[in-house]
Amino acid sequence: MRHRHDLPSSPTSRRRFLVAGAVAGGSLLAPSLRLPPAGAEEPAPHQHGSDNDEPVFEELGGRPAELRPKAGLAPVPPPRIVRRSEWGADESLRNGEPSYAPVKKLVVHHAATPNNPADPAATVRSIQVYHVRDRGFQDIAYNFLIDQRGVVYEGRWARDYGAGETPTGQLADGRGVVGAHALNYNTGTCGICLLGDFTSTQPSQAALDALVAVLAWQCSLNQIDAVKSDTFTNYEGVTRTFPNIVGHLDLTPTGCPGDVLYRGIPTLRTRADGLLKGGLVGYWVLGQDGTPNPVAGAAPLGDLRNRRISARATAMAATPSGQGYWVVDHVGGVHAFGDARYVGSLPERGLSVLAPAIASTPSGQGYWLMDEIGGVHSFGDAGYFGSLPERQVRTRASALAPTPSGRGYWVLDQVGGVHSFGDAGYFGSLPERRVRAWGAGFASTPSGRGYWVLDDAGGVHSFGDAGFAGSAWGRIPSGSARGLLAEPGGGGYYVLVSDGRVLAFGSVADFGGTRVPVRAVALAGVRRTSTQ
Repeated sequence: MRHRHDLPSSPTSRRRFLVAGAVAGGSLLAPSLRLPPAGAEEPAPHQHGSDNDEPVFEELGGRPAELRPKAGLAPVPPPRIVRRSEWGADESLRNGEPSYAPVKKLVVHHAATPNNPADPAATVRSIQVYHVRDRGFQDIAYNFLIDQRGVVYEGRWARDYGAGETPTGQLADGRGVVGAHALNYNTGTCGICLLGDFTSTQPSQAALDALVAVLAWQCSLNQIDAVKSDTFTNYEGVTRTFPNIVGHLDLTPTGCPGDVLYRGIPTLRTRADGLLKGGLVGYWVLGQDGTPNPVAGAAPLGDLRNRRISARATAMAATPSGQGYWVVDHVGGVHAFGDARYVGSLPERGLSVLAPAIASTPSGQGYWLMDEIGGVHSFGDAGYFGSLPERQVRTRASALAPTPSGRGYWVLDQVGGVHSFGDAGYFGSLPERRVRAWGAGFASTPSGRGYWVLDDAGGVHSFGDAGFAGSAWGRIPSGSARGLLAEPGGGGYYVLVSDGRVLAFGSVADFGGTRVPVRAVALAGVRRTSTQ
């Protein structure tokens, strides 16, 4: 198979040419590389001297100077990787001496093989045979491969790893093995390939999640900023500035990694960046029917309909791990999913009232429920610090947010008034600014010394140390704003619209929203954890 851009620019270069060849295991493979019949491998520096070869690095403490850690990138654990011995690599096929270089860029591919193979390991074996016997490569071209189930496979041999050691694709000094996935851009890059053809088909969510995990891990390992563009000198000595995570077609005229996958690369970058910098990696948009619709790094963990509960949903909150959530129904019942712990609800206390807000404690071992008149109810390890009825405040309430310490909370009333309890500080509210609008959402800054208030027209109002990053006012119908979600680092926030759209402001990943068949009522985020 030749990709649509593998031919010179002409009317025929826009057509798709299919050339199927039988390879080991009976699979039909389509190479995702635009390479000439010979010389596809860039010669190793010690084999063919050239001004374009990678320079020799002076070792500092056993690691090249360029690989020293950069500030701001958190360590990201590796995903489970299937070793070459596990997927059945034929080590007798390997030929020549591998070369190594510091990894500076990550390149996304698709294999252009049939989608959803019944035996993905057999497909990987077939790719290795095709690349060596038909293409004349030293070994399989890619550094890592990912199947539709999200299983990650070790690609090109770099070295023999010890028992329990993760195959990194690198030597012990941190230099990565040079593959054959992008001609003239092999040296200094890591090629990650999804099994399948994504020209017109969407990759599975499991495959995308695994791809994000590998990208973030490799960025962490090689101290690459996932969302920046840095200069790169290729094997021919051409220096360009381009994104640190790219699709194959950004480097070579080809249709790889397929139109659909390629369009998603900006989201892959921002999701990987969330893992690296401790930000959000996705969120759930809760529909009034009780379905938390997952977006980006959020996983589907269940909904009210699956439990045959016919109730209107009013609120939800995620657990600190991001592996669970609570959904609240219209009578104050709490329903736990994933690793969310159930520790009680309003009907058990003899109450049957609308509860428009729920918030998790920092430990995830408890939560606060707020009823429609601002009464706060504590469950599990949640402390009680007061509520609106005790202060003789007679108004409806719309949002509740705990302080970072968990020793206090704020209650937002329907006219945008902010009420502080426990160690929550007061920094102002909408009535003081003579803003006449309904309060629709509330979020605290990471320090707890400020907050944002969302009005129902989409206006965002900053108080204390909260920075203003933009507003949805004028971009959405008046009265359609439904929730506010702040990025954990305080650099931005999301506004939920009743039709399921999610608008991003500031330095947050723009994951977009989702179409919901009913009104969207809540937004809950998944933040990066050490296990993601």
